[in-house]
Amino acid sequence: MKLCKVCGTSFRNAPTNGKTLCSEKCRLEYLSKNNSGPLSATWKGGLTPFYLKDRRGPKYKEWRKTVFERDAYTCQMCGQIGGKLQADHISPFAFYPELRFEITNGRTLCVECHKTTPTYLAKAKNFIPQLKG
Repeated sequence: MKLCKVCGTSFRNAPTNGKTLCSEKCRLEYLSKNNSGPLSATWKGGLTPFYLKDRRGPKYKEWRKTVFERDAYTCQMCGQIGGKLQADHISPFAFYPELRFEITNGRTLCVECHKTTPTYLAKAKNFIPQLKG
Protein backbone atom coordinates (compact mmCIF):
# COMPACT_ATOMS: atom_id res chain seq x y z
CA MET A 1 0.00 0.00 0.00
CA LYS A 2 1.12 3.55 -0.78
CA LEU A 3 -0.11 7.01 0.14
CA CYS A 4 -1.13 9.37 -2.66
CA LYS A 5 1.13 12.47 -2.79
CA VAL A 6 -1.86 14.71 -3.50
CA CYS A 7 -4.81 13.57 -1.39
CA GLY A 8 -3.13 11.23 1.11
CA THR A 9 -5.43 8.31 0.26
CA SER A 10 -4.02 4.83 0.69
CA PHE A 11 -3.98 2.81 -2.54
CA ARG A 12 -2.71 -0.52 -3.85
CA ASN A 13 0.29 -0.42 -6.08
CA ALA A 14 2.53 -3.06 -7.62
CA PRO A 15 6.08 -2.54 -6.35
CA THR A 16 7.43 -2.38 -9.89
CA ASN A 17 5.12 0.30 -11.39
CA GLY A 18 6.33 3.21 -9.20
CA LYS A 19 3.00 5.06 -9.06
CA THR A 20 2.79 7.74 -6.41
CA LEU A 21 -0.71 9.03 -7.18
CA CYS A 22 -3.98 7.20 -6.62
CA SER A 23 -6.06 8.42 -9.58
CA GLU A 24 -6.20 10.40 -12.81
CA LYS A 25 -7.82 13.27 -10.90
CA CYS A 26 -4.86 13.43 -8.51
CA ARG A 27 -2.39 13.13 -11.42
CA LEU A 28 -3.95 16.14 -13.16
CA GLU A 29 -4.00 18.16 -9.93
CA TYR A 30 -0.34 17.30 -9.31
CA LEU A 31 0.64 18.36 -12.85
CA SER A 32 -1.28 21.63 -12.62
CA LYS A 33 0.58 22.55 -9.42
CA ASN A 34 4.00 21.16 -10.28
CA ASN A 35 4.31 21.46 -14.05
CA SER A 36 2.84 24.83 -15.00
CA GLY A 37 4.20 28.34 -15.30
CA PRO A 38 7.91 28.57 -14.45
CA LEU A 39 7.94 24.88 -13.48
CA SER A 40 7.03 23.78 -17.02
CA ALA A 41 9.74 22.60 -19.41
CA THR A 42 8.21 24.81 -22.11
CA TRP A 43 8.09 28.00 -19.98
CA LYS A 44 9.40 31.03 -21.84
CA GLY A 45 9.27 33.62 -19.09
CA GLY A 46 5.63 34.66 -19.24
CA LEU A 47 5.73 36.02 -22.79
CA THR A 48 2.03 35.68 -23.63
CA PRO A 49 0.99 39.08 -24.97
CA PHE A 50 -1.68 40.89 -22.99
CA TYR A 51 -4.11 40.92 -25.92
CA LEU A 52 -3.96 37.11 -26.09
CA LYS A 53 -4.60 36.85 -22.37
CA ASP A 54 -7.62 39.11 -22.88
CA ARG A 55 -8.86 37.11 -25.89
CA ARG A 56 -8.52 33.70 -24.24
CA GLY A 57 -9.50 34.54 -20.69
CA PRO A 58 -12.73 34.02 -18.78
CA LYS A 59 -13.68 37.70 -19.07
CA TYR A 60 -13.69 37.45 -22.89
CA LYS A 61 -15.66 34.20 -22.85
CA GLU A 62 -18.27 35.80 -20.58
CA TRP A 63 -18.45 38.90 -22.88
CA ARG A 64 -18.95 36.66 -25.93
CA LYS A 65 -21.67 34.59 -24.23
CA THR A 66 -23.47 37.75 -23.08
CA VAL A 67 -23.41 39.23 -26.61
CA PHE A 68 -24.82 35.98 -28.07
CA GLU A 69 -27.57 35.80 -25.45
CA ARG A 70 -28.50 39.48 -25.89
CA ASP A 71 -28.79 38.93 -29.66
CA ALA A 72 -30.69 35.63 -29.21
CA TYR A 73 -27.96 33.75 -31.13
CA THR A 74 -29.03 35.58 -34.30
CA CYS A 75 -26.77 37.22 -36.88
CA GLN A 76 -27.43 40.95 -36.68
CA MET A 77 -26.82 41.45 -40.42
CA CYS A 78 -28.61 38.61 -42.21
CA GLY A 79 -30.87 37.21 -39.48
CA GLN A 80 -29.40 33.66 -39.45
CA ILE A 81 -30.34 31.91 -36.23
CA GLY A 82 -27.72 29.59 -34.75
CA GLY A 83 -25.04 27.87 -36.80
CA LYS A 84 -21.49 29.19 -36.84
CA LEU A 85 -21.70 32.54 -35.10
CA GLN A 86 -19.00 34.95 -34.01
CA ALA A 87 -19.01 37.84 -31.57
CA ASP A 88 -17.79 40.90 -33.47
CA HIS A 89 -16.20 43.94 -31.84
CA ILE A 90 -17.75 46.97 -33.54
CA SER A 91 -14.79 49.14 -32.51
CA PRO A 92 -11.77 46.88 -33.10
CA PHE A 93 -10.35 44.88 -30.22
CA ALA A 94 -6.77 45.97 -31.02
CA PHE A 95 -7.44 49.72 -31.16
CA TYR A 96 -9.88 50.12 -28.30
CA PRO A 97 -8.70 48.11 -25.29
CA GLU A 98 -11.05 50.09 -23.05
CA LEU A 99 -14.03 48.75 -25.07
CA ARG A 100 -12.97 45.10 -25.24
CA PHE A 101 -15.51 43.92 -22.70
CA GLU A 102 -18.26 46.49 -23.27
CA ILE A 103 -21.41 44.62 -24.27
CA THR A 104 -22.51 47.60 -26.40
CA ASN A 105 -19.34 47.18 -28.49
CA GLY A 106 -20.33 43.66 -29.54
CA ARG A 107 -22.72 42.10 -31.99
CA THR A 108 -23.47 38.57 -33.13
CA LEU A 109 -22.58 37.81 -36.75
CA CYS A 110 -22.48 34.65 -38.83
CA VAL A 111 -19.06 33.87 -40.31
CA GLU A 112 -20.00 35.08 -43.80
CA CYS A 113 -21.36 38.43 -42.59
CA HIS A 114 -18.41 38.90 -40.25
CA LYS A 115 -16.03 38.53 -43.22
CA THR A 116 -17.72 41.49 -44.93
CA THR A 117 -17.07 43.94 -42.07
CA PRO A 118 -14.31 46.54 -42.53
CA THR A 119 -12.56 45.37 -39.36
CA TYR A 120 -12.44 41.61 -40.01
CA LEU A 121 -8.96 40.13 -39.36
CA ALA A 122 -6.25 41.81 -41.51
CA LYS A 123 -8.69 44.43 -42.83
CA ALA A 124 -8.62 45.96 -39.33
CA LYS A 125 -5.11 47.27 -40.12
CA ASN A 126 -6.75 49.73 -42.51
CA PHE A 127 -9.09 50.95 -39.79
CA ILE A 128 -7.91 54.28 -38.42
CA PRO A 129 -9.38 55.00 -35.01
CA GLN A 130 -10.82 58.48 -34.63
CA LEU A 131 -8.68 60.70 -32.45
CA LYS A 132 -10.28 61.65 -29.19
CA GLY A 133 -10.37 65.37 -28.77
